Amino acid sequence: RSWKYGNAKPQLIKSITQGSLDNGMPAWGEVLSAQEIDALAGLIVEKLATVSQYQFNNKPQTAIFESSAGTLRMDTLATGLTSPWGIEQLPDRSLLVTDRSGKLYHVSTNGQKKEVSGVPEVVAEGQGGLLDITLHPQFEKNNWVYLSYSKGKMEGGQKLATTAIYRAKWSNGQ
Repeated sequence: RSWKYGNAKPQLIKSITQGSLDNGMPAWGEVLSAQEIDALAGLIVEKLATVSQYQFNNKPQTAIFESSAGTLRMDTLATGLTSPWGIEQLPDRSLLVTDRSGKLYHVSTNGQKKEVSGVPEVVAEGQGGLLDITLHPQFEKNNWVYLSYSKGKMEGGQKLATTAIYRAKWSNGQ
């Protein structure tokens, strides 16, 4: 298995030391000593070699799964998304899909994806970004769509973010 930030000890040392703030991973280089980081990376490499849950020997042979709720069929609805986060089905059975990067997509019933304009500026760092989406309970009468997102501001020279709600009117696919 290929890990996002590397499988080898030098790659893990770099990841632990420098972190990846945009992906919610803090840097530990100023908290842990070089010796502690080296030991941690060594332990990760050692343990990954013996963890069977990451070997994926029992890969599904079909996209149909049985559950206590019934039979489920897994299918690809859209491709080319960075980090899809929230999905809401419109009355015409098309979908609105939020991407943590700050983009909102309208996915038609035949799988065609189109970026929607008018989305607020988001802080897509750490665990922030464009998050969930929901329709107003009386959407068919008022066309209101609600988005939750990380809203940023500068205060005292420091970038801050908070979770905010944005309301927009859905009209002609936008």
